[in-house]
Amino acid sequence: MSAQGVPEAVAVELPCGFVHEDEVFTKAQIIPMTGRIRKLIARPQNRQNPASVIDTLLTQCVTSIGTITRVNKNVTDCLFLGDRDFLVMEIRKLSLGADVNTQLQCDNCGAKLGMTLNLERDVPVTKMKDKEIEVVEGDAVFSLVDEILKLDLKFRLPRGIDQHHIAPLYRKNPIEANYALYRACLLEWNGEDAKDLPMDFFDNQPLPVIDFIDENFMEMMPGPDMRVPVDCYECNHEMMMSMASSDFLFRLPKTGRT
Repeated sequence: MSAQGVPEAVAVELPCGFVHEDEVFTKAQIIPMTGRIRKLIARPQNRQNPASVIDTLLTQCVTSIGTITRVNKNVTDCLFLGDRDFLVMEIRKLSLGADVNTQLQCDNCGAKLGMTLNLERDVPVTKMKDKEIEVVEGDAVFSLVDEILKLDLKFRLPRGIDQHHIAPLYRKNPIEANYALYRACLLEWNGEDAKDLPMDFFDNQPLPVIDFIDENFMEMMPGPDMRVPVDCYECNHEMMMSMASSDFLFRLPKTGRT
């Protein structure tokens, strides 16, 4: 904190990078949350959509990205999801520390498990340069190929604008939300331009194809890995706790998921 009471900015390195006018900016400056910012993100109109919570936090707490010194919604809409999650996590660590206390319920025996999640230790961050991803005309593009299923697919990494459209669907139907995300990010299907494919394209795909995409799409995402393995100390059941970055600001899930 400066002598004038203004929080001092801290430098972080984005795992993906912000693409702006043929440049990729990986350096960002963040400041901690204040009581005013927590009040802003808790507004009902924001809490209805996790993407709005994240936008509000980022526009208030990210002071610069590369040469961009005005981080507004136009900027946060263009950020890759991995960078949005990463910035939320880093702001949370700067504001409240890396430890997050939570309680889970084992989905096998029902035991309530108290645990402390350390965002520094338990949430690994993968950089885009460590994935087979190529920046093409401003998009980060990756391929999913399966010879048995005869699939050669090209997707782009999702951005903030995609999160705004998809996040409300997850509360109603997570499967529909996944299909909508895949459709929004699909560029090519076996050489065919995705622009020519119907919006309900994934509704008509066989389950082995859907399962292949489900298993591999998220594996290609750079940024924090929000899936944390947990062992129940009552029955030794292994669970996978899945989180959203906005959970860091208010609460964490109360149940594990296998």
